[in-house]
Amino acid sequence: MTKEELELMLCDIEKYGGLAPEGMAIVREALEGYYKRCQIRYPYYSYFTIATGKKYGDIMEMRVRNSFNGWTKPTNDTSYDALTPQKERIEIKSLRACSKGQTQIFLKQDRVSPSKFSTSSYQQTKPSCCDWFVFHILFGDGSRLFVIPSKMVSQHPGEANVEPGKIPLSIQHRNHQTEGQVNLGQVLKYAKYFEINDYDLEKQYDFASFQEEITQRLDEINWQLPR
Repeated sequence: MTKEELELMLCDIEKYGGLAPEGMAIVREALEGYYKRCQIRYPYYSYFTIATGKKYGDIMEMRVRNSFNGWTKPTNDTSYDALTPQKERIEIKSLRACSKGQTQIFLKQDRVSPSKFSTSSYQQTKPSCCDWFVFHILFGDGSRLFVIPSKMVSQHPGEANVEPGKIPLSIQHRNHQTEGQVNLGQVLKYAKYFEINDYDLEKQYDFASFQEEITQRLDEINWQLPR
């Protein structure tokens, strides 16, 4: 429930509920108190009420981009979502942790199964158009963030094009040669190589420090993901 939805509900109760002013005051206090408690427990709930995936994606792309110092939005190229001060191209993708057919928010972040997500893949991913992927998951109470060099994802979609030691790129659009989707299960499978611990949308970060951390992890396995 958004603040606007709460106010509409209260207006309807006041108009049609037949309550005396004292009774209406009690109802308002109870519902507003419930709303405040939800905001404390589920600070990102409002993002789950956004009607369309595209609108959500655009908003969350901006939120993630703004959490990194010096990132800018490209103005003359729509094939990637952000540019670092070092002129590295970044593609940002975010998923909401919603269950299939519902708007339930998963709060147990470390126990989420990708099979329960209403959308379980990062779609329209283009490894040839960026230098780094930033894959994000939004929960009602927090986030998870994965920073992946684009060269660690197969460059072409389809099982026949899977490159050993890399994350597969699945087919999304028939006969498309460079664009596909990355399954969330694959990202979580290799989380120990790519996840940034304790990422918080409300904080500011230096992306270069994340790059260094991820590079060190991949150096230890010679840039070949285990199967």
